[in-house]
Amino acid sequence: MYIVKVMQYERHHTLGVFDTEANALNFIKQIPHIEIEQYQIDGVEEPFVDYSINRDSLGDYEEIHYNGKQVPITKHMFVPNERISVFVIPVVYMDSPETGLVDDATQVDAYIVTNEEVESYIDKREFLARKIMEEADARGFKNIERAYAGSEDGEAIIAVDASGNSRFLTHLDAGLVDQFEFNDEEKLKKIIENTFE
Repeated sequence: MYIVKVMQYERHHTLGVFDTEANALNFIKQIPHIEIEQYQIDGVEEPFVDYSINRDSLGDYEEIHYNGKQVPITKHMFVPNERISVFVIPVVYMDSPETGLVDDATQVDAYIVTNEEVESYIDKREFLARKIMEEADARGFKNIERAYAGSEDGEAIIAVDASGNSRFLTHLDAGLVDQFEFNDEEKLKKIIENTFE
């Protein structure tokens, strides 16, 4: 199933739920003043399609007509002088007879990780955080802490070194986690060395 949402900063409005992505896209094409832009992203075969509305193009009251239904849309749903993004969001129909891991992704701090990889990603991330904090303690660092959780760049480890200087040690991000494999002491050693250079 697919949800169509219009979003502008903290303003989110769900416009409808659809059985297929094709139906959701057909609905989007019925939105008054919709702008559709396609462009290529390096390394990605399929073109990226961006759907948006210029808020100032919307009237005081308009309707989206689809499958015999009318959905009101108005410029007063949004703040002036800002574009409105339109998204098709896949959702899992939890009452379906299918079983197993949900085919989606999970946000881990500032990063999105596929559900197939999220448990392993978190295990590696937490293991590395412990090892780096233990190493910082062994090297005489004080006030060792995890900070910045929820920030744009994500959580990091910071500490105060033996000279009393505040030190940023590392982000707990995908770049760090992707370098590591369990039972590979060489990779762990290299990560530790790079952290304390």
